[in-house]
Parts: sequence; C-alpha cells; structure tokens
Amino acid sequence: MCRAMDKSYVFLDLVDSEGICESDPTLEQIEKETAKIREGWSEKKRQTRRVTKYSQFVAPSIHMDEWAASIASASGSSF
Repeated sequence: MCRAMDKSYVFLDLVDSEGICESDPTLEQIEKETAKIREGWSEKKRQTRRVTKYSQFVAPSIHMDEWAASIASASGSSF
C-alpha cells in the first residue's frame, strides 16, 4: 500500500483505481519525479534548498535594536 494516499501523491502512475499502490517507487522513479519538481524552482529556492557536505545549520539571528524597536512600535512606547 502507498505511503501517501491523497491526490497530491507524486507517483500516481503506481496507484490503481482503488488507490492501492502496486509497489513502492524505485530510485529511478524518485529521481525523475524530484527532477520535475526542481524544474519549477527559482534560483533563490535552489540556493535555499542546496545542501553540500560543507553545509551546516546556522540559527536565525536578529539585531537587538531591531527587536527593541519592533516591541516599542507594537506597544506604542519607546525604549
């Protein structure tokens, strides 16, 4: 049975009329379908999705002045 049974399932060619998957997708099918998805990506999306062996997680950061200003504007006061 397929892992995802909703209409957005990528490998619809593997699903029969009753929604039952004939088999799990092969590596080649996965590569083909993911390539189709990536064709629609903008360059910015490609850059944000790019992962290399040198990639590392960097936590989001904010500047304290910007944070204080946003708090002040939301509360109607100033710091």
